Amino acid sequence: MPKVDAFERAARRVRRVVRSVPLLEPLANRAGMRLWRHHLDRLAREQGSTLPRRVPLDPVLVHRRLDAAALPVPDPSGADGAAAEIGGSWDRAATPLESTSQPGDAGADDPVTLAFDRLGRPCLVGGRRELEEARRNRRQVEARVVLRHPCWARLAHRVMAYAEQRGGSAYQPYLHPDLATVPSDQGHERFPALLDALPVASGTLVDLGANAGYFSHRFEAAGFDCVAVERSEKEAYFLVALRDALERDFTVLKGSLTEVPLPPRVDVVLALNIFHHFLKAEASFRQLEDFLRRLDAQYMLFQPHLADDPQMHAAPYNMEPDQFVTWVRRTGGFDTATRLGEARDRRPIYLLSST
Repeated sequence: MPKVDAFERAARRVRRVVRSVPLLEPLANRAGMRLWRHHLDRLAREQGSTLPRRVPLDPVLVHRRLDAAALPVPDPSGADGAAAEIGGSWDRAATPLESTSQPGDAGADDPVTLAFDRLGRPCLVGGRRELEEARRNRRQVEARVVLRHPCWARLAHRVMAYAEQRGGSAYQPYLHPDLATVPSDQGHERFPALLDALPVASGTLVDLGANAGYFSHRFEAAGFDCVAVERSEKEAYFLVALRDALERDFTVLKGSLTEVPLPPRVDVVLALNIFHHFLKAEASFRQLEDFLRRLDAQYMLFQPHLADDPQMHAAPYNMEPDQFVTWVRRTGGFDTATRLGEARDRRPIYLLSST
C-alpha cells in the first residue's frame, strides 16, 4: 500500500472540509497544487535522486535536431551553477552535464546524444546515422544525455518524488525516456492484448481515469484520436506535462468522467480499473448509472475489480466481475461482452460491443 506522509494526511483533511464549501474549492485546489509541487521539490532534495546519463530511446520520439556547436559546454573551472542562454526552445538557462565537443561530424557518426528542452522534448545532438538506422529497424537505442533544461529536470525529479511518496512506484509505466527506470505497479503487457482485441484500428478513443496517460500515448501512436479523462489534479499535472514532452496530440479533460463533456459519439471507451470507485456510495453509483445510459460508444474495453478487494469491503454495490460486466453491458446498451483474459493482478478484461 502507498505510504502517506504528514503533508498528504493534512491535505486530505483540508480537501474533505473544502468539498463542503463549493465556492472555495477552485481557489483551494490552485493553492493546494502549488503547495504540493513545493512539497515534491523538498522530497526530491531529501531523496537526492539523480537523473540518468544514458536512457533507452525510441527513435520516433525525436523530431528535432540541435547543433552541438550551439550548446553550452561545462565550465572548466567546475563552478557550481554554470549556465548559458541558447535561445529557441531553450529560453532559459540550461546547465550542461558534459562536453558535447568531439572530433568529426558530431551530428552523424557519434553515438546517439540527446538534450532535453524545457518541456522535456528529446532533441538530437549527435549520432544521426545510428538513430536513423534504429528508426528503420524499429528498435530502441541507448542515448547519452548531455544537457537538460532546468524546467524539465525539476519536473522529472517531481515525478520520481511522487513515485517514492506513493510507495516506491508509479501506477503506470512512464513512456518518457528520462523516466523509464521509475518502477510501476502496472506493466506493458495489457496494451498489445487490448489493441489486438479491438475490431477497429482507428477512431475516437476515450481513456477514462487516464492517470499519467500511458494508454492515451500508446493508442495515439497506434492511430487513434484519444481523449484522456482524469479527475485527480495531481495525476492531470503529470498527464499534461508528459503529453507535451512527448509531443502527443490527445485532448485532456480534467474532471470526473460523469461530468466532463465527452464527444457525442465514441468508437472505443477504455475503462480499466475505474468503475468500481463508483460502487462505494449510493450517489456515485447513480452517477455511473446515468453516465452509462448517456454513453454512445461502439466498443468498451472494461476491467472490473475483484469483489474481495479490501477497499470494497463496505461498498453497498460491490459485485463479482461477471455480475459487474453484465450490469455495465445492459446499462450501457452493449450487445455482447467477451472475456479477453486476465491481467497480472488477476482482474479480468472484457470487450463490450454494440454491433
